[in-house]
Amino acid sequence: MMYSFTRTFYIFPSSRPLRQSLRKEQVVDLNPTSRIAIIGAGAAGSSAAFWISKAKQRSELDVQVDVYERASYIGGRECHFQLHASSTDAFVSSLGSTTVYPYDDPTYQPLELGASIFVDVNKNLMRASKEFNLSLDDFSDEFSNTGIWDGSKFVLVMDTSSYSKSWWTTLKMLWKYGYRAPIKTSKLVQDLVSRFVGLYTTESPRWDDVADLATTFEWDQMNNSTCIDYLTENGVSTAFSQELVDASTRVNYGQDVSKIHALGCMVSMAATGAVGVASGNRRIFENFLNESGANVYLDTQVEEISRVPDSPLWTVRTSSRTEVYRGIILAAPFHQTGISIPSDLADQILHNLITIFTLPSSLPAMTA
Repeated sequence: MMYSFTRTFYIFPSSRPLRQSLRKEQVVDLNPTSRIAIIGAGAAGSSAAFWISKAKQRSELDVQVDVYERASYIGGRECHFQLHASSTDAFVSSLGSTTVYPYDDPTYQPLELGASIFVDVNKNLMRASKEFNLSLDDFSDEFSNTGIWDGSKFVLVMDTSSYSKSWWTTLKMLWKYGYRAPIKTSKLVQDLVSRFVGLYTTESPRWDDVADLATTFEWDQMNNSTCIDYLTENGVSTAFSQELVDASTRVNYGQDVSKIHALGCMVSMAATGAVGVASGNRRIFENFLNESGANVYLDTQVEEISRVPDSPLWTVRTSSRTEVYRGIILAAPFHQTGISIPSDLADQILHNLITIFTLPSSLPAMTA
């Protein structure tokens, strides 16, 4: 079996120390039918290892899990780095990082450009941060003074830093967009969230294909509609969609409401209770692997994944050795890994590229 993962949780088995790299003299004498390889030690790979460890506990399975990570750290995109654009060497060494200092100035608080927050309905991450005793930063106040810029002026300034200002902001929104647009959008978001939390229940549907899951949750229409078309069909005004909702989709996913599908659009609006781990969200994934009991091989580049002829088994070839496994979870952005895999599998993996630019710019002060 080979799986392509993007995210995945839990109580804890005994932990095993992490291994920094594979050594050529290491030999694993184990039945390959009881071995699983995970490629990538980011959010998806670490959580997959953690949940496999839960299955091992509950079902008394004898499974060994090996996690391969080409970087020297756990956390994938969640890892903090200092990014100094003026230094080529520093820039190259920090590729893959999504945490930077504004204006290349370390006196500013570092910013995570990807997966920077999680919210109340991300129940696994919330529960993990509590059980791992990780301190959280509350980002709700970060949006207390927000302006929507149309390229020449602020079309709306929202200040909710105090009770009186919050009421004034509400009145301004009602005057500009009316009562229906915010209420209808909020209801659409809540409908999405109510279905989403079903994933955390014992009645959660079993699925092998994400398309089947979308159908079960009645998300097909959302996946097949642009955000602005979906909102228009549901009675949300164009002005509200193109100004307030568009600001959210651009910030979260770098896409306009005319391009992003409605499902991603509604997710971008569901930011209630936004928090992040004070020391970096990667701490959750480090704890996942520490508690999983998996063997973690950092600084280890996987070069090829191939089938064992006439067998359900797979081989994983790294820069130092080749191992045989019953199952493989590819928990890394495949097109950036440089891993050679069978052509019929490569054809099934989507190519996805997201680029975020942050540019210094002098803007006029926000005024009501």
